[in-house]
Amino acid sequence: MSTQLKWIKTSQIQSLLLMGLLVFFVAHFMLLSPSGLEEDFNGVRIIHPKDFLAFIQKEPTSIPDVPAGVAPDYTLREFKAFSSTESKPNWKLSARKSSAYNEKQLLHGRDIRIDLPDGTVVIANEGVFFMQKNEGKFYGSVVATFNNGVVIKTNYAEVKSSGHTTITIPTSEMVQGTRTDVKNPVSFTSMGLTYSDSEPQVLYLLSQVAVELNGEKKTQVYSDLATYQSAINRLDFAMNEARPIEQQLIKVKQNDLDLFARELEVELDPKKQLQTITAIKEVSIRDFHDPKNISTATSGKAIYYEHKNEFVLKDFPQIYQNGDTVTGDVIIYNRNTDIIEVKESNAIYKH
Repeated sequence: MSTQLKWIKTSQIQSLLLMGLLVFFVAHFMLLSPSGLEEDFNGVRIIHPKDFLAFIQKEPTSIPDVPAGVAPDYTLREFKAFSSTESKPNWKLSARKSSAYNEKQLLHGRDIRIDLPDGTVVIANEGVFFMQKNEGKFYGSVVATFNNGVVIKTNYAEVKSSGHTTITIPTSEMVQGTRTDVKNPVSFTSMGLTYSDSEPQVLYLLSQVAVELNGEKKTQVYSDLATYQSAINRLDFAMNEARPIEQQLIKVKQNDLDLFARELEVELDPKKQLQTITAIKEVSIRDFHDPKNISTATSGKAIYYEHKNEFVLKDFPQIYQNGDTVTGDVIIYNRNTDIIEVKESNAIYKH
């Protein structure tokens, strides 16, 4: 009888050992298999840090702020976070996948999005957010959509949200922008951009600015700097004063017109189409809509009215046409009719 009991106990022990080994191998396969990790992030699992780090590194990043070779404290799918100050909404952050590094108070997200208090939305392939500072850096296919209808695209942007929200794109980065909520959109490129909600709907274009205005004619403006005040439908252009004086000229180009000036203001009508161009200081114009009768003009100030296709020249204006020179206090030149109207004229004819 004792021998039979001993055999039964031995059999039970062997069965338990076999079952234990089976459970171990199944658990090892389910918990440490990368495919298992990818398929399910909802459950709570105990994973060796080395295996977890290997899984995280399957999507490598070159963002300098993310600690290299360090496993995050936790990783979540479909991450969402909200911030508020004294019950006032501040920002909302979301990401397809996020990893948190508590020691650095850093959150790294993929397919990241931030909704700012003024309605601006920024999305990017990747981003890092410094939780204590309310600051973020966004990398790769960055798209910012402002509440004024302007959409900009770039490869890198910085966002700060403490008191006021600011968006900064350094001058090393190309920015492409479009006003999309209008029939004839305003589009631009520049190197660098800044925005702050302390100055609502104002964009500062920082370098190598090119703006295209689509109205009755396509008008292009080239300058070093520009300010776009979409709330009042106005753009102001300027040149960098560090340039040699002969290079400090803004250029306006249509298919049959060149205009140069030291300062330039563009006003759009309520439909966001070109209304007027005001050129100031050392204005020069070359009009070649009639190749056989090219006209040139100079003045201290010139106002171009798009709907009339007409210039009003002031401050010692002069027009040169077919060997003749016309001067006066004010000259009105209609490009559709080639009629020149002069107030207090003093025409000089050359034969």
